[in-house]
Amino acid sequence: MDIASYINDARAMDLMLIGGVTGKETDGHDWNNILTMLDWLEYDHRLAHLDYNFGILLMLASFAWGGLLLLKHYRRLTP
Repeated sequence: MDIASYINDARAMDLMLIGGVTGKETDGHDWNNILTMLDWLEYDHRLAHLDYNFGILLMLASFAWGGLLLLKHYRRLTP
């Protein structure tokens, strides 16, 4: 989920990067380079939404799995 904002910024390159500059002030940034090499740069917004939604789904699934494990262990403890 955290990388969705960087994927979404692949074309605009307006976000501040770790070096203190934007992608426009350098040779671009990683997601611009990756999506350009794959010829997917036009899909940056769609890929960002997909990544974000997949992250939410994965977190919800992990909470559900953790809850099921807790319930399973709780039932094992009670006589």
